[in-house]
Amino acid sequence: MIQEKGFTVADFSDKEYEKYFLKDIMHIGWKGWVYVNQSLVQFHEK
Repeated sequence: MIQEKGFTVADFSDKEYEKYFLKDIMHIGWKGWVYVNQSLVQFHEK
């Protein structure tokens, strides 16, 4: 639905099973936050 409205989405579904990406089933772990931060920097640099 978000993409249908024209918004950009960061999709990390390929990282789901990467060690330390998730802290538990629904919370981002320390490694996940690295990916989120990198994605935000790239988005704001555009």
